[in-house]
Parts: sequence; C-alpha cells; structure tokens
Amino acid sequence: MPCTPPRTGSHRRPAAVVSADPTRTVRQDWEQRIGHRSERRPVSPAVELPPPTDLLAEPGVGQITLRWAAVDGAAGYVVSRADQPDGPFLALDHGGSDVLGVPGPAYADTDVLAEHRYAYTVAAVTQGGPAGAPACGPVVAAPRSGAAEPVYVDVDAARTTGTLHRLWAMVGSERLSQLEHGHDQFGNDVGDDVRQALAIARDELGVRRVRAHAILHDDLQVFSWDGTRPRFRFDGVDRVFDTLVGLLAAPGREAGALAERVRDVALRLYAHGAAACTRAGILLADTKFELGLDGDGTLVLADEVLTPDSSRFWEAAAYAPGGSQPSYDKQYVRDWLEGQCWDKTDPGPALPDGVVAGTRARYVEAFERITGASFARYRQEDVIAR
Repeated sequence: MPCTPPRTGSHRRPAAVVSADPTRTVRQDWEQRIGHRSERRPVSPAVELPPPTDLLAEPGVGQITLRWAAVDGAAGYVVSRADQPDGPFLALDHGGSDVLGVPGPAYADTDVLAEHRYAYTVAAVTQGGPAGAPACGPVVAAPRSGAAEPVYVDVDAARTTGTLHRLWAMVGSERLSQLEHGHDQFGNDVGDDVRQALAIARDELGVRRVRAHAILHDDLQVFSWDGTRPRFRFDGVDRVFDTLVGLLAAPGREAGALAERVRDVALRLYAHGAAACTRAGILLADTKFELGLDGDGTLVLADEVLTPDSSRFWEAAAYAPGGSQPSYDKQYVRDWLEGQCWDKTDPGPALPDGVVAGTRARYVEAFERITGASFARYRQEDVIAR
C-alpha cells in the first residue's frame, strides 16, 4: 500500500543546525570558522548605503505588507523582524537559500500569526546580504484576523503607461545538456522545450546570461577513465555554449580555453586531495569543485573543497566493485532517506539522533584520518595541528 507522508503548513525549510551549538546554523558556522576572504589579493571595499526612508507597515489578513522608498545603488533589501521593537532582529528567510535580500521596495510577510505584533527594519545592500548596513525602522504592525478582502484589478489593455523594470539579467539552469536532447518516450521534444523556455526568459525577463549548473556532469561525457588516468572532453560543453550564444546573443569568453583552465585547476586539486586520502587509506571516489570568474575575470575557487559533503570517501581496504561501499560521507544519510516513506518534497523527514550521530562520527573520522589532526582541537582553536 503506498504511504502518504504527513505534510505541514509551513513552506520554509528549517535551517540545519551544527550539533555542537544548537543556536548556530551551518551557514553561520561556515562563515565564522572557514569562509573568510583571502588577504592575498585586494578586495573591493564594501559600499555602505543609507537606510531606506518612508518605511510603512500595512496590516492585512494573514500578512503584513512593508513599503519603503527605493535607495539608489541598492541591489536589494534585507528585511529583519523581531517580536519587540527593541529586538533582537533577525533577517527574514523568504526561501531564497543563502541570499536573504529581496528586490523591494515592498515585501509581504506571510509567515505571521493573527493579531501577533511584529517589529520590522529594512536595510539596503549592494549584495545578497545580510550585512551590517544601517537599517530604517522599526515599524510595528499586527496582521488582522478574519476573511481576506477581495482584490479588484482594473486593466486597460489599450493604453501603455510605462515599461516594467527587468530584474533578471541572469538565470540559473540545471542540465543545459538537455538542449541536445531529442524526443523522450512520450514524444516530447525536450531540447526544443528548453530552447523555448530560454527564449521566453530572454524576451520577457530580459535574460542575457545563464549560470550553468552541473555543466561538467556525466550527461555531457566530460569525464571518463581509461583505466590508468582520467580523460576529459569538452566538445559537448562547447556545443551547449554555442547554442546559448545563439539564443541569448550575449557571447562571453571562449568556452574551450576557459574549460581547459578549469580542467587543469580541477586536476591539480583532485591530485592533491587524492594523495592525502591515499595516505589515510581512503579512496577519493569523486568530488566537485566550484570555480567562477570574479569581476576582473580572474578564475577563482569558491565554496567548500574536498569535504564529506562534496566528495565520496570510500574505505580503501574494503573496496569491492559492483556494490555500495563503506564510506565517510553523506551517502550514509542518503541510504537512510531512501528507506523512508517520503515523496522527496520539502519538508523532508527529521533525522533521528542515531543517524545524526552516525553521520557526524563518519565526518569526524574522515577529517582526522586525512589531516592527521584532532577535530576537537580544530573546533576549539580553528587550526589544523598534528
């Protein structure tokens, strides 16, 4: 009998929590301990914008709408909320992952309780935020109870009053390799569907660039193994790039040369990590690196590198082809989730304490074996020492 997992009324995913400190999120932990800017090359100073003016809070049924005056130069606005006018204020998580800025200059907070009073501040930011930018407010309001009032919209299709400001110069896309797909088993032309979707994004949203997620994934056959060494082919990436240039009419830099630079950097990183793992009796089965170009066109390495979250660490002594491998990575969590009654939509099932402890133990063992350092000491001193 198929099972139906319980659903909740919340549409937000609770932040993951670092086990050593239940008040600190994984994102905060990363920023405080690891994700520091490099001092080896100059970093453009942050631009501090003035706080917005004319902040208003309008109570409605099931929501509170905030309005404020736009700030010149703002890429977005960070809306923060507290239960009291004197705080503490926390940036609202609107479901945008780690980018907490909103386009503004209006925002409707729907995650509210009827007749409960909330205080709000708004800060203008030049990046996705949040940052220590000065904020306006606070303003206080409480949502109304009862039934929502009807909304009436008058449309005059015969008159043009202006042009909508286009916000999206760039969009992200998974599996751009689908541009090369033909018809699926249902007769749908997958490649044509993707091209039409990108054309709509170009014409109606003003999109001229695409951030290509997983562009080096297996479906473009970039990576293969000839038994002795890795081999790389980028002709599929080049074809996808050429298709995008034709669709968006915004050619960037030549993809082949850039792809070769990415390949060289990735191979050096992998060789360094694989050697360290081999000394520890661990196979670095696969990993991922995130590289991009900064404002000066310099190729930079970003995000996490060679961690149990981004890699597969297998026990070398127990390796046997053709089956699941003893590992020190998040495969342990995946295996547990696959055995649960879950339709793979948010929110996912809560991890039992035993699974959390087992995952942590695997991560800690991978850290200590590969680095030869004490994880407990690393947490205390933020230094890897043998």
